[in-house]
Amino acid sequence: MADRLFEPEISRSLRFFSVDRPERLPVNLALECKKCTKPYLEMDRVKDHQIQGLLEFQDFSFSTKMATGAAPGKMKRRFQIDTPFDFLMVSRGKGYLLVNFRFTKNSPRKDLPKGLNECYAVNVVKYLDAEATLDPRKSVPYEWFKEHGIEIERMKMSDGKYGWDLRPLFR
Repeated sequence: MADRLFEPEISRSLRFFSVDRPERLPVNLALECKKCTKPYLEMDRVKDHQIQGLLEFQDFSFSTKMATGAAPGKMKRRFQIDTPFDFLMVSRGKGYLLVNFRFTKNSPRKDLPKGLNECYAVNVVKYLDAEATLDPRKSVPYEWFKEHGIEIERMKMSDGKYGWDLRPLFR
């Protein structure tokens, strides 16, 4: 199920850095977003096809058919949007898993404050190394992301809404 908070913030942030900023940040990104309300990310939440897609994005050019709206007069299908073109192709880039630890209602542990809202980016290869290293665990703990991930700072956008400063991913 799509996240109603974190993914829209990432979408807003990508638009901000690709359209609203005068400088262009020359890198292609593939991002898989996960929001956690527990102090760990269950490994089974990151699906094999998501890992495979991120790995392929780093190694090869990527092309896809864009979703389009349903034909007029037909019943609209869920998850389809209008696009200005049919296909998209980009050269290879960087693939990251973005994990948002958001403990705004309750803190899952006494050592983590209520209101914590942090985001960490981990390259897909580094995440796979963590899965192998942490075996037989079924999850990757918050502390691992804090130690090995790239912290992404929260920022207020020009429209007054919040997003994330993705500039560290463009380096």
